[in-house]
Amino acid sequence: MTERDRPTLPDVSETSVIVVGAAIVRDDTVLCARRSAPPRLAGKWEFPGGKVEAGESDAEAVVRECREELGVEVTVGARVGADARIDDRLTLRVFLAYLEPGQPEPSPLEDHDRLAWVRRGELLDLDWLSPDVPIVGELGLMPALNTASRSDSSTGGGGRRAGKPCRRL
Repeated sequence: MTERDRPTLPDVSETSVIVVGAAIVRDDTVLCARRSAPPRLAGKWEFPGGKVEAGESDAEAVVRECREELGVEVTVGARVGADARIDDRLTLRVFLAYLEPGQPEPSPLEDHDRLAWVRRGELLDLDWLSPDVPIVGELGLMPALNTASRSDSSTGGGGRRAGKPCRRL
């Protein structure tokens, strides 16, 4: 078989919708969100986030999703771990994120019924959605989270700052 005859695997970006997650850190804790919907996911924990929209960067999606789901503005930091397949068409990509100064405490506005600040050493005590589990492991291995890079442009985070706050309903 020649090089030309070898099948090539499509790039993840060509075959999958990217879902971003925000590992929002404060001191040595991470904000965890418990799903309330859909029913098959209810009660499981995850990093807040959602699908990247057309024309939006990963970092912009993290900022938008935190605004929509939690009512807070964040700065996006370094990427955590590798892409994780959620299913045949969805791929999870998680970034560190930091609350902007003066932000209120995050609130579960969409898809979640509970939020908790959890110490890194206790993260595995939660019942996580399976795609999030490798990321939880990565967070446990990282040096102090509050001093981790907030603007590592090689990760796609680029230290993206949020726009104006979202209205609360």
